Amino acid sequence: MRGRVLRGREHTILGGYAAFAEGRSAVAVSMGGAPKRYPHHDPNEDVSAFAQGEGGVLLVAADGHGGHQAAEIAVDELLKRMGTHWTGANVPDFNSTWSRDVRDLSWGLHTAILEASPSGATHPSRTTLTAALVRPGDEFLAYFSVGDSHLFHVGDSDVVDLACAAEERPCFLGNAALTRAELDHNCVVGFENLRGTRAVLVATDGFSEVGIGFDQPEAEVAAIHAQSLDVPREQRALAIVRGLIDQALSTHRDRNAGDNVACGVTWLGEDFEPEGGDIPGSAQNPSPNARE
Repeated sequence: MRGRVLRGREHTILGGYAAFAEGRSAVAVSMGGAPKRYPHHDPNEDVSAFAQGEGGVLLVAADGHGGHQAAEIAVDELLKRMGTHWTGANVPDFNSTWSRDVRDLSWGLHTAILEASPSGATHPSRTTLTAALVRPGDEFLAYFSVGDSHLFHVGDSDVVDLACAAEERPCFLGNAALTRAELDHNCVVGFENLRGTRAVLVATDGFSEVGIGFDQPEAEVAAIHAQSLDVPREQRALAIVRGLIDQALSTHRDRNAGDNVACGVTWLGEDFEPEGGDIPGSAQNPSPNARE
């Protein structure tokens, strides 16, 4: 399993960002384009990551609140527990158990965050988490989301935020008051066929926060994806995450209000067909890309 984790606490230059691309996948993270205008603990609390194996790619974005710790624990634990299994050559056998399995997993990540919290902490760190498993050869996208981060599906003719329901019922892993029943209710879970998919993106809400980010994030994603078609195929994933970050930071500056931004993408292409599609990352060597 290959991949990269970009931790916000390691990238704290206002207006800068770090990005990494390998094959058809890329991730990026930024402190934001303008100072935060709300109370916060750390300058950059977001995390983005991807893991890729012979069978597919796992994309993750986490938006930390009250410190970076919860986002990092959630992402690290998810990759450790499921990264190799979900992205390996063998197809995971969860067609009928995916919903139950990821709710169990989410509770396990929540518990791990609480166990790592300092004893007696009044306001422990907590986080959103959005994860997308893209398996081109097996023709499916499986995903789950806790909180208000995004999962954009770029199709033939439209862009849909598959995790948008989470915005109506905010929920955080690591919230000590969270019950299992509340988490089960608030976890957005889905399983989709990949036919007609051009790209899958995850992003934290620094991309869309009211008064800070885009008012119509789906339209922005569609425009950025369209622009990426002008660059060589092997550079399109990187072009998409750079475009997302650049546009988000520009909006922050225009509104004089910022937020951390983390995003990731797996690009499948305008001519993608599941039966004959290649596995993301199979033909490319890792190449770090950063701008800070």
